[in-house]
Amino acid sequence: MYRILVALVVALGMASCHPSAEERLLNEAERLLAEQPDSALLLLQSYDRQRSGREALDARHANLCNRALIELPDGVLCDSLVDAALAYYEHSSRKSELIESAYAYYFTGLRFYEAGDLSNALSAYLEADVRLARTYEIDLRGDLLMSMGRLYRKQQYVNLSSSHFAKAVTCFEHTGKKQEAIHAMIAAGSEYYRIRNMEYYNRYCKQAEQYAEELGDTTALLNLARIYATEEADNDRYEEALHRLQGAVQQYAGGVIPESYYSLLGRIYLYLDDADTSAEFLATWLANTAEKQRQEALYDLSSGHWQLENERMAGEFFAVLEEYPKAYNRQQRALEVYDSLYYAEKQSLIPGMQGRFFRDILIKQNEHLRQRVLYQWVAGALLLLAIIFLVLWLLSRRRSLILLQQQTISEYRAAVLRLKDAYVAERAKPRIGIPQELIDRRVEFMRKLLDTAVLYGGRSELFMRKMNELISAEAEGGVQWIFEDILNMQQVGVVNLLRTRYPQLSEREVCLYCMICLDMTKSAICMVANISAKTYYNQRNILRGKLALTNHDVTFTDHFEALCRDCAAQQPSSEPKDE
Repeated sequence: MYRILVALVVALGMASCHPSAEERLLNEAERLLAEQPDSALLLLQSYDRQRSGREALDARHANLCNRALIELPDGVLCDSLVDAALAYYEHSSRKSELIESAYAYYFTGLRFYEAGDLSNALSAYLEADVRLARTYEIDLRGDLLMSMGRLYRKQQYVNLSSSHFAKAVTCFEHTGKKQEAIHAMIAAGSEYYRIRNMEYYNRYCKQAEQYAEELGDTTALLNLARIYATEEADNDRYEEALHRLQGAVQQYAGGVIPESYYSLLGRIYLYLDDADTSAEFLATWLANTAEKQRQEALYDLSSGHWQLENERMAGEFFAVLEEYPKAYNRQQRALEVYDSLYYAEKQSLIPGMQGRFFRDILIKQNEHLRQRVLYQWVAGALLLLAIIFLVLWLLSRRRSLILLQQQTISEYRAAVLRLKDAYVAERAKPRIGIPQELIDRRVEFMRKLLDTAVLYGGRSELFMRKMNELISAEAEGGVQWIFEDILNMQQVGVVNLLRTRYPQLSEREVCLYCMICLDMTKSAICMVANISAKTYYNQRNILRGKLALTNHDVTFTDHFEALCRDCAAQQPSSEPKDE
């Protein structure tokens, strides 16, 4: 049976150490994610969600699928997989699942952001950030900081957006992701330029330019050229800005002007007095932004910012065409948008969302604390009950010990009383060879023993001390003579015959033999001899061996009666004569 249990434990341990086929599949897919997301997605498609039967594996599979999908050029999340992962991880508090739960909230935030629901997007991002704060994960943290930076930039919170982009740069550099670091540096540099922090602006832009040239990232170099040209245009160096943009278009875009350049080119040509070219670029830009505004207005709650830019550029466009009333109306509408929607969002939207999220977190923490206090009260009550039961058990045990001591002392008192009665009876019928003075002295000693037992019987320690004092004062040879005398009363010389026949017996063993033959209880013998019950049984067994009492049916009383018969046979003339 023991071997079977050991085999089962070993088998269970080996099963827990080796991952299942589904776990190995997910581990391999996660390994392929960074460099081969398409291969990872193909591998994940062979995962059977119905056969796995484990919610944790299914939720991890949903996360890995979304991680693979977002790495593809399309970058489109699967809503059903996002919901499946969130449904499991939002109730998970395991430390081993913190990173996966952070991924679930991150993908949820991306979905809300793409739908224009910035409030829920920020709440999901903040929840992911709270969970990542308890881990050492850096890859996801960089992506999360970039997403939060874009959300803050969309709401014109430049200080928050710039700091989040800068933190994302640190994360990407730490993991060696230069491509992602370039995008974060460009975003951070442009945001720092908006708040006129030229030191950080130059640092991030120069570093992004260095990485982009190393990797040959033409898109990043085009964006950097636009940022540099914007700075030059803001400082009235329009010729340098135009030359930089034209050089970047020829060198990195094959002569095709990117749409992101239209607004800046329209502004540059406007200040270079080339109204026709400026109007051409501004008209194209307005048409594109109007269509984009129309699409985003269907779901984007912050479309007022698009309206602001659109009205401002439309005012500049009509000013180029010298249609000043229209230009004035467009600029006025831009001011109205700024004073109403934009200003209201800038002052209240993001703080309100953050406040609501942290308020929800506080409510959860308070609920958790309330449950902990409840558990502490329950644990305290259980501990108190355990202490009460322990105290009651100790009191009951002490009472049992007291009763046992009282019973032992009572038995000892009965034994002493029997000894005294035996001596009194012997005094009434004295035998030849026992002086009367010796009998009187021993009867007096029995009276003192009995008085001591009566006076101190309820206090075991004091009783033992008084008994030891009495025995040491009255009986120099110990108490053995008491029991030998009583046995000799039944047959004169029987104790001497015992010593002669069994010379191997010690005096202590002779005393034990006498007490057993006098039918004294175990408790009385242990108290007189000052030994424990275990020692009594050991000495009793040793005594049986020395007396050769191998047959367990033969008792000490039987042996004593046989010894008395042998003693009487040897001394027939020792019987007293009647006077």
